[in-house]
Amino acid sequence: MAVDPNIIIGISTAVGAGVGGAITLLGSRRQAHIDAIQEKYRKLENHYIDACEQIESFHKIEEACAKEISTLAGKPEQQVKLEIRKRVEDGGGGRPSWSAREARNEIKRIRG
Repeated sequence: MAVDPNIIIGISTAVGAGVGGAITLLGSRRQAHIDAIQEKYRKLENHYIDACEQIESFHKIEEACAKEISTLAGKPEQQVKLEIRKRVEDGGGGRPSWSAREARNEIKRIRG
């Protein structure tokens, strides 16, 4: 008994369309996943840049405050900075490990 060639062609076309559709679906899902990851990365990168800018700003604030206090207290500016940092550290705060320049350089590195 011979199989009609039109049936074979029809089945082949249906299978091909199904496989092609599945590949397209998987590809679009993969691309959507990649897009979501890239968006999360961009958000994290922006938060990181914001944090670096804040570090730089806090150093500028510290500089301005130390200058003003040193004038009022008659102490060297560097001594005032060290005393303030020690008080903050003794109160449970951290000690800055990045300088304003390091934060600025990090921003430049990220932005290219």
